[in-house]
Amino acid sequence: MHPALLIILVVLFSTLLSSIGHARLSTLILPIWLRLTSASTLAANQRAKKELLQNRLLLGQTSAQDDFSKWAKIRRKVDKLTQEIEDAKLQSAQSTLTLLVRAGLIVLTTVMPFLVTSYHSKTPMFFLPPAAAGTREGSTWFGPIGWALSLAAAPAGSVSAGAWSAVVTRVFTLLISGVKDVMPSASSDTKSAKPTEKQSQTEAKKSASIESVKEKSS
Repeated sequence: MHPALLIILVVLFSTLLSSIGHARLSTLILPIWLRLTSASTLAANQRAKKELLQNRLLLGQTSAQDDFSKWAKIRRKVDKLTQEIEDAKLQSAQSTLTLLVRAGLIVLTTVMPFLVTSYHSKTPMFFLPPAAAGTREGSTWFGPIGWALSLAAAPAGSVSAGAWSAVVTRVFTLLISGVKDVMPSASSDTKSAKPTEKQSQTEAKKSASIESVKEKSS
């Protein structure tokens, strides 16, 4: 593979990872990571979440004034399940994953492009059009800019790996930022159309409380 194409692929990969960010990558990898490292704890956590949702709905249907003992019992169970969900083992696994993702991003977005560029530092990516006849050897149409593009170790009149990497990085950064400017408007419309989980739970509690009031009044 030509070094210029290799640098394009490396820069594209590293720029995409940087644009995603460690927080979003950690969120995407977290379910797989927990299944591999804390499968039993994760299964118990998921069961506790389902049971917690059921007890919260039941708590909303129970009146603290009419049946305080039942309400207090359900409340203690809700508090216990909430504490189980906030398990220290899962939080430790999440913290470990965050550190690993950050370290991996540093390697893939900083160290790897630097190593590739340094390895091909003396290799010309391509040669610029030469200047008119009568000028000194190595001169190009770009004048002093052509000399700067060959820094630090590429032959005169060519584009070095460092300059090529900088230009490609700038182009990909602008393209990705342009795509990001377009994407939020579409994603915000989708989010506004779909109710969140908290909204669904709130609506369920309201409907349950209304039904209980109707039953008591009847």
